Amino acid sequence: MSIVTGGANNIGKEIVKQLSDNGSTVIIFDIDKPEEKILNNYSNVYTYNIDVTNHQEVRETIREVISRFGEINNLVNCVGGSTTTRVKDTSPEDFRENIELNLETAFFVTRSALPSLKKTSGSVVFISSINEVFGGFSETAYSIAKAGLPVLARDLTSEYADDGVRFNVVRLGTIIGENP
Repeated sequence: MSIVTGGANNIGKEIVKQLSDNGSTVIIFDIDKPEEKILNNYSNVYTYNIDVTNHQEVRETIREVISRFGEINNLVNCVGGSTTTRVKDTSPEDFRENIELNLETAFFVTRSALPSLKKTSGSVVFISSINEVFGGFSETAYSIAKAGLPVLARDLTSEYADDGVRFNVVRLGTIIGENP
C-alpha cells in the first residue's frame, strides 16, 4: 500500500496514477478532492481529505488506513507549494506557512508512518525542488523549506537503514500546475 500526500493534483496526481498502474493500492492524503475520473478509472485509489498540517489528524488517519488496507510499503511526501515571493514581501506568517507545508508535514507524516514502514522495509520519497539547490527564484521561504528535505532524508537513513527503510529525495524543476 502506498500513501501520497498532495496526491489530488499536479505532480502528486501523476505519481498516484503510476503507483496504481503498477498494482499498488494508493491512498491520497490531500485537502483537495481528486478528479472524479481518477477515482472512477482506478479501483485501487482511495482518498482521505485531510489537512496534513494537522499532525493529530495525520496520526489518526494513518492508523485508520493501516487498519483498513494493511501496512505501508511506500510513502511519497508530495504536498507542497509556495505562498511567497521576495524576502522583503515575506511576512513571518508566510515564512512559517512555507516551512509547515513543505518541510514540517514531511517530517510528521513520515514519523507517523515509520512503525509501519519498518515492518515492510518500505520506501519514502520526498518531492523537493531545484530551488533547494539553486535558490534565486524569489521564493526564499519555499527554497529554505525544500532545502531541509535532503537533511531529513539523510538523518532518517542513518536512523532507519538497519530496519531496511529507504529514503530518497527527488528534485523537480519548476512546473505550471493545474491550480496555479
